[in-house]
Amino acid sequence: FPYHWTVTATYDEPVPGWIDNWGGPTERMFQIGLGTVNHMPGIHDMPIDMVPADMVVNCAIAAAHKLGVEKPKEVQVFNLASSTVNPVTMGQFFGGSSVTATKYPLGKNKLFIESREIILIF
Repeated sequence: FPYHWTVTATYDEPVPGWIDNWGGPTERMFQIGLGTVNHMPGIHDMPIDMVPADMVVNCAIAAAHKLGVEKPKEVQVFNLASSTVNPVTMGQFFGGSSVTATKYPLGKNKLFIESREIILIF
């Protein structure tokens, strides 16, 4: 089953919500909030793994430490994912973003935002 994986804004370090770019889900949520996006390519029921950047970095540091201490002879594989613990589908994510954008629009396009829903196209 296909899925989408992306790194998001930080959870805690260096500060909650820190980002260094406008790509990925941050950009899409901003565009939805402005009312400039009403289509998103994807599968409605497809799970998405959104992992905060600080958790990705912490996992890489922990993996490097483990490899440094244990010095294994075989290749080690590490995995960090959220869909098994806190599953979210594309439909839930973009549907929730649309509801929030309707309630708290970022731009002057309130009428446009209220008259649409995010359509996922396959």
